[in-house]
Amino acid sequence: MTNTASLRARAGRPALLLAGVLVVALLATGADALDATRPTDASAVNAPSTYSGDITWDDVAAEPTKTVVKVTAENCLCDLTEGTCDANCCCDTDCDSNEKAQFSECASCVYDGTNAAMDGKVCLPEGRSPPSLEYCLPSSTVSRVNLLSSSSLGSVEIQKADQSFLSQQLCIKDDNSASLGKYFLDPGFATEDTLKSAVTLKSEKFWNPVPAAASETQSKYRHNDTVGVVVSSGGSEKLLPGNKFVLPGATLSGVCGWTNVIGYNMPLPASSAAEDSTCLVPIDSISTMCYTILNADYLVNNVKLAKTPGSSATATAAPTISSMKYRSRIDGVLTDTTGGDDATAATVTSANSGTELTCNFAVVEAHYVVTHDGSGTIESFAVDLVFADVMNNAAWDAVYTSPLDSTWDVPSSVRVKHTVTWKLSAETVVPKSGAPGYVVGAPLLAGYKETNSGKDAVARLKEGLAIPGAGPDGRCSVNSKSTVRFGMSQSSSCAVPLSQANLETFCQGTGDKTMVEYMTNLITTNGEQGFTTFLNTKAPASSVPLPAQLMDGLLYGTTDANYDLSGKTVMVAAWANANFENIADWTSCDTSDTTDCATELTTTEQLSAPSGDLAMSWDATTKTCKNVAVGVHIDVLTAKVGHLDHAQSKVQRVQVGWNYADWTYTDFPWDDADTARQNFMMKSTVHFVEMAQDAPEGVKPASPPVLPSLPADVFYPFLSAGPAGGRAAASAAWCVALVVAIFVALVTARGD
Repeated sequence: MTNTASLRARAGRPALLLAGVLVVALLATGADALDATRPTDASAVNAPSTYSGDITWDDVAAEPTKTVVKVTAENCLCDLTEGTCDANCCCDTDCDSNEKAQFSECASCVYDGTNAAMDGKVCLPEGRSPPSLEYCLPSSTVSRVNLLSSSSLGSVEIQKADQSFLSQQLCIKDDNSASLGKYFLDPGFATEDTLKSAVTLKSEKFWNPVPAAASETQSKYRHNDTVGVVVSSGGSEKLLPGNKFVLPGATLSGVCGWTNVIGYNMPLPASSAAEDSTCLVPIDSISTMCYTILNADYLVNNVKLAKTPGSSATATAAPTISSMKYRSRIDGVLTDTTGGDDATAATVTSANSGTELTCNFAVVEAHYVVTHDGSGTIESFAVDLVFADVMNNAAWDAVYTSPLDSTWDVPSSVRVKHTVTWKLSAETVVPKSGAPGYVVGAPLLAGYKETNSGKDAVARLKEGLAIPGAGPDGRCSVNSKSTVRFGMSQSSSCAVPLSQANLETFCQGTGDKTMVEYMTNLITTNGEQGFTTFLNTKAPASSVPLPAQLMDGLLYGTTDANYDLSGKTVMVAAWANANFENIADWTSCDTSDTTDCATELTTTEQLSAPSGDLAMSWDATTKTCKNVAVGVHIDVLTAKVGHLDHAQSKVQRVQVGWNYADWTYTDFPWDDADTARQNFMMKSTVHFVEMAQDAPEGVKPASPPVLPSLPADVFYPFLSAGPAGGRAAASAAWCVALVVAIFVALVTARGD
């Protein structure tokens, strides 16, 4: 489904605008660079991150047709990124000869078939060769037969047998094997090359070895060579460890260390199923971490990559800052920084005799995009940054004293994330979750329908389908979500603090706060806890169930102006490489009932406010709110398609519902029932279940034709072949030809 030409042409359009902006910036001489300044905290829901802006509506078909996904033994399993060359993926059509020349060296790697020219290079597994049988066939018969047109079967090579006398005595004229390729035969003698080839193939779809240092004599990088960081002549910049492009990663305990050594053209995370791009920074070590792992000087301002290997390599400029946002202390709201365009270095401020420490402008997210020429040379790189204030326990307590009166609510660490993407200058990189079937652990592709000028496309969610999650303090947050990963049943929980009066007000439907307002006010000093006068109206509203509020209305079928994603048709991709510009690839409708589309959730198939016996009710005696919708439940039906040795996983159907629970306020002797809040747990779940399928069936190819094939339109315009065409049309042509021949023979005989 990759349309590389379209993607590269598309990327060129914004590139022209970017070039213009850079020219203007260069002409503006004499202006001093200014650091960015921290924006004002605000309470809001972060807009969903989608590929909506990458949709080229001119390329979207007014009447889209479904792309036929063929699961054969020849699928390119390692092609997991649309629009760019995947490292060491020899079958990736995005890889040209220059990029293949930079694939990692592997002296023991030996291949045959289409990859014979790649001996000595790493080639990731890409599927087995199709099964074959030798048939007694006339030379006029085609040598390859595609089995059925269901798009879910492989192909069998039909090879012409040796024409020698002895071979013709034992060649195959026909076969009745219904399971070709299902049985293993004795492979015979194994050579040394056989062993090397097997060792080469015994690797994962994702290649993630330890990066190797490039030789001083190399003029170009190879895949996975370590990338150097260059210091200016006589400079004293704060450089990354080992003067290499190294980013923070998780150690065995999950705490950050300088563990992610970036190899040339190797992404971080290593795959869509990996989570090696995140780690934890303990807040009790703020005074040291603020000047290293969390500092823009280390991660951005002084990072100049060596364009080529070797100690005399020239350096790129420091990364271009594509965007800078500040994550609010409250609820994780992302707001654009103000002031200058340079990355502000982190600094520590202290209060109360140095016990209260805050790391200002700490880098909590850095997303790098490195541009290369495809031949082993780095050209430039850019970065998107997210800053935040990171406080130790004493500083946190001083700012949020009244609501957070229990120490376990105070975060003990801050999670940081760093990613690296590689691309050619004219490419737009879009990660996939498989090729074509899903990889276990990869994000479940999802989005919502968008319409422009009467044409439909999918605003694909960059993080995939997500369910409500917990913020750093364990409480529910509209900006903290948990990504649904294919094949991994999961649950995600978070806490909603409510007093007895809060709970009653919420349960009776008289609360007047959205979740984002309630949770924001809850955490601010002198907020809704109100130790003197408690207001019963200060409770979350329940007209829209809490889980729907936390998901900004996604999967909620009733349109509500407060939630941007409510009332939108939600799409889940059946195949992991679905094209978001072709909405037909995202639908899987019943042929007899086109309104039943298994992976398309219309508003009537999504969640709605519980009613009737499922509506919430308050029991004053037990202080219980019954039938609270505490989360969403998603059932995902999956199936296997293809040969037993090469089965691909796809999504067959998706269904959503509510998780319910009773919330009971408990009287503890140490709590003041008028004001004390207790944490009530919300829980969302995802369940992947495999479809009950019939036993695997082999497919027997049709017998070769007795007569040579004729074109289906040989008698056009006197006869028109039906849409089926193929052998049926050719047979019809022969029948007509036979009738005509008999008629001519009879007329001739009568004339004689």
